[in-house]
This record gives sequence, structure tokens and C-alpha cells, in this order.
Amino acid sequence: MTFKQILAILLGLGFVVLTALQYRRPDAIIWITVYLTVAIFSFMVFLDKIGRALLLLAFAAYTAAAFYFWPIQQGEPVLASIEVMQANGVPDAGSLAVAGIAMLVFALLTKRKIDLHPPHIPGRLKKWAN
Repeated sequence: MTFKQILAILLGLGFVVLTALQYRRPDAIIWITVYLTVAIFSFMVFLDKIGRALLLLAFAAYTAAAFYFWPIQQGEPVLASIEVMQANGVPDAGSLAVAGIAMLVFALLTKRKIDLHPPHIPGRLKKWAN
């Protein structure tokens, strides 16, 4: 197993656990979807069934969401905002940042490009040139 596959399995299992912990939240369906998507992408990276473009798109989405949910107050340094985040029980921005970084690492390690068409059409035989 390569480093990419080990990292994909560990992150996939970690985000499955995070998904399971979201069931008591009032907005559980949103966060279950967000974390389960990261887990599915991680397992697809393990199987090498996802392209680099989709991973870069996921990186952009998760990074933007992490910045949106990051609880920075006016005039406060970033390290102090981490303490505020932990005190308020808001783990969302941190886990979204981890998801974004994971998608970037997977995109950098993935050599697969998007294949829109299979190499040949199943059931269709090539004709021989005479």
C-alpha cells in the first residue's frame, strides 16, 4: 500500500466517525452530507476512481467553507480564534479545513485525469481494414 492509500483509508474512516457523531445536531443532515462526501472521496482516492479536477474543486469548496465558518472576531489573532472555537464547541471550521487540506494532498498525489469516455465501447468490435 502506498502513502496515498493509507492516508485515504485513515481520513475516510475518520470522517465516517465524524459523520456518525453529527446525528444529534439540529442541522445534522447538512453536516452528515458534508462529512460523508469527504469520506466517499477518500475511499474513491483509495480505489483510484476519482480525477484530479474533482479533487481540486472539492479543495476549493471545503476551503471556502472553512473560511466562512472560522470564528474570528475583530482585532483578534488567528491563534486566539482557535481558543474561541474550542470554547464555543465549534469544530466545524477545523474539520472543514482538514477536509480541504486532504483534498489538496489527494489532488497533488493523484495522477488520474478525468475520463469522460471509456477507451472502447463495450460490445462493439473493431473492423479490420482490408
